[in-house]
Amino acid sequence: AAALDTLALGLERGAGGAAVRALLAEAHRAADWEGLAGLARRAQELGADTPDVPWLLGTALAMTGQGPDAIGELGAALDAHPAAPFAAEAHEQLAELLLEVGAFEDAIEHARAAADLDHGSTMPVIVQARALLSSDRTPEAEALVASSFDDDATIDDRVFLLPEPISAGYGAATGRLT
Repeated sequence: AAALDTLALGLERGAGGAAVRALLAEAHRAADWEGLAGLARRAQELGADTPDVPWLLGTALAMTGQGPDAIGELGAALDAHPAAPFAAEAHEQLAELLLEVGAFEDAIEHARAAADLDHGSTMPVIVQARALLSSDRTPEAEALVASSFDDDATIDDRVFLLPEPISAGYGAATGRLT
């Protein structure tokens, strides 16, 4: 409540984007997802003009189990600010949420975008492989894993990174895992 009051007071007094970002960043660091969602919503209501607000709101909504709303906020953040510093992370978050709701093609697209923006991260590759496996595109998933990791890993070696339902389905579908 105190952070909301501080945010509202700051915005009413004309505080700029830096002050808004500082408050939101503090809630993000503290993993106070409910607080972050409240702060971000209030910042939007008060007209805060900073690209971080919809991304942080999307993050908070995702972390509090509000996937459909998070998808909307993250999509809006990326539409409005496709080259923002948070873009790679937002694409990755969006890919994971889209995978959860069964929008595999969109998940693949956002995972690819995240990987393109953050070449060193393995998570977008893993999310993309999960989406490919979920859409019955096992050869593509295997090729992606083979081309993305430095060692001689196969999709079987990396399947432990997949969530249980998908990895169980992969094993049942291919007979390669038990």
